[in-house]
Amino acid sequence: MKKLLSLIFSILFLTGIGFSQGKWRYNPFTGERDYYVEGLSLSTAAAGDIIYYNGTIWTRLAKGTDDQVLTLAAGLPSWAAAAGGADVKVGIDVGATAGYLGAAYSDGVLRVDQNELTYTDGGNFITLGLADHDTARTALGLAIGTDVQASDASLTSIAGLTYASGSFIALTAEDIYAVRTYAQTLSDIGGQASDAGLTSLAGLTYASDSFIKVTAEDTYAIRTLTETASDLEASIESAIDTLANLISVQGHTFTLAGNFVTQNNNVTINAVTAARTVTLNESLTIGDGNDGTLTYSGASKTLTVADDCTVNQDLQTTDDVQHADIYHTGFVGTNYYDCGNSGASITIDWNNGNLQHVTLTTVGVDITFTEPPHPGPCQLWIIQDGTGSRTIDWEHEISPKWPGDVEPTLSTAAAAVDVVVFTFIGGTTYRGLFNGDFR
Repeated sequence: MKKLLSLIFSILFLTGIGFSQGKWRYNPFTGERDYYVEGLSLSTAAAGDIIYYNGTIWTRLAKGTDDQVLTLAAGLPSWAAAAGGADVKVGIDVGATAGYLGAAYSDGVLRVDQNELTYTDGGNFITLGLADHDTARTALGLAIGTDVQASDASLTSIAGLTYASGSFIALTAEDIYAVRTYAQTLSDIGGQASDAGLTSLAGLTYASDSFIKVTAEDTYAIRTLTETASDLEASIESAIDTLANLISVQGHTFTLAGNFVTQNNNVTINAVTAARTVTLNESLTIGDGNDGTLTYSGASKTLTVADDCTVNQDLQTTDDVQHADIYHTGFVGTNYYDCGNSGASITIDWNNGNLQHVTLTTVGVDITFTEPPHPGPCQLWIIQDGTGSRTIDWEHEISPKWPGDVEPTLSTAAAAVDVVVFTFIGGTTYRGLFNGDFR
C-alpha cells in the first residue's frame, strides 16, 4: 500500500495536484498509516479498473466488457462498443500456438494446415477444404483447367524469362522456353539474311500483269507482258536457229520427255525416266542422207543406218539388237559369266550371256538350260574341282545332239578344263561340239 500511495503522491506532485484531496489515516489491519484520496474508494477496486483525473478530483472507471474499446466522451475516458465496418488489424499473440493465429482451439482462432483453413468458434471447428476452394474459384470465374491454367513446368519456364528488346520466345525443348534475338530467330527459321539480291527485289515497284527478270547478278527488274514477250522471242529464235542446224521437224511437233542439249554440232538427249527412254512421234533424221546418216522412222520405229556408220566409242546395250548385216573393224566382246559350283544340280541361264563356265563338285551333276531369247552359239566351259573325275548327266533335262550321237567323255584330272560349244536352233534343241582337256 505504501508503494501505491507513493505512486499516487508522485502523480499528484508531477501534475501539480494539491494535497487537499489526499489524507493520512491509521490502518488497524497493518498498524501503519495509509495515504488515501478522499472520495476514491480503493477497497472496492477490481482487476481492470482505471483511475483517472476528471479535472476536479481523481475517480475510478470500472473495467468494460469483452470486445469493448476505450474511447473519449466529452474529454473523459469511457468504454464503448467497437464501431462496425472499419478495417481491423489482426495481431498474433506472442503466446500463440505454432501454426495458429492465437492460442490453439480458442474461440476466433484461425489455422492453415495442409491446404485447409480451420476456424474455431465456440468450440466448433469449421474447415474450408480444397473442394471449397474449387467452388470459390469457379464462382469467381477462375476454375483451374477451364478459366486459368494450372501451374506447370511450361509456365515456370516462361515466368523465368528476362525481357530483351526486339526478341521472340522459342520452345527449345519440352516445357523449356528461351528468349531469342531477331538474328537468332532468323537463323532458327532458316530465313535468308539481307543481301544485294533481296535489296533489289525489295526495291521493285508493282506493275499489273508483269514479270520479274534477272537483268544482272543480284539485280532484278519489272518487265511488262510486251517486254517479256520480246525477251522470250529473242531467246526462242536463238534456240530455233541452233536446233535448225541439226534437225528438220518438217511441220510436225518434236517432243522430248527430257533435256535436249546441243553443243559443238553434237546432239545429246538426257531422258528423265529411269529407263532413259526417248519417244518420237515422227521421223528423226541425223545427217544429210549420205554415209553415216541415221534415220529413225516407220510405224515400228526402225533405226536405219545409211551405208557406213562409224561409232567412235563403245556401243553397249542390255536389250536385243536385230540387224540384217553388221560390219565392224574392232573387237566384239561378251560377258564371261561365272555360274559357280555345280552341287548336285545346276541351271545354266543363257540370258546371262553366251559365254559361261561352271565348276563341277560331284558325280552325275543334273544340268538344265534356260533358253536364250534367240537362236545362236552358246559356249560352256566345264572345270573339274580339286578332286576331279566329276561327270554330267546330259540326258537329265536337255538331251543335246552330239556328232555320231556319241556323248563326250569329260576329262578326269583335277582342275581339268573342257569346252562344249552348243548351237541353239530354237525350241529346246541344242547341238554340241566337244573340245577336251585344256591345260
